Amino acid sequence: MKLSYITLTVEDVDKVREWYVTYFDMQVVLSDRDAVVLATPEGPALELRKGRPLDHPERITLGFEVEDVDVTFKRLSDGKLPFLNGPRNTRWGRRVASLKDPAGHTVEVFTLVAEDSRKMLTVPAGQ
Repeated sequence: MKLSYITLTVEDVDKVREWYVTYFDMQVVLSDRDAVVLATPEGPALELRKGRPLDHPERITLGFEVEDVDVTFKRLSDGKLPFLNGPRNTRWGRRVASLKDPAGHTVEVFTLVAEDSRKMLTVPAGQ
């Protein structure tokens, strides 16, 4: 079984779509008047559906693994995106920086810094 997509309900689909396309290199793969599906080659897809947003959108966290979080942080913060925190190391083996998307969801960019931290993101084959 493979996680294929995640759906977020947002008021302004166009604004949120443009943010992910501009800053996170996502591509529009499907679109209609009430929804858009964004994706990267690595997946899963992100569906943005027009509707009443969550009362606490910050409770949703989307994690984007990047090659070098410090480089990504500099590129995005130089582009005037406000981060909640700069890159910092976590006890679970990631170097991470966090910000909010236009709908208020938490977005983390991270780099794995400990060899065994990949285990948290995958299930061994055969299980």
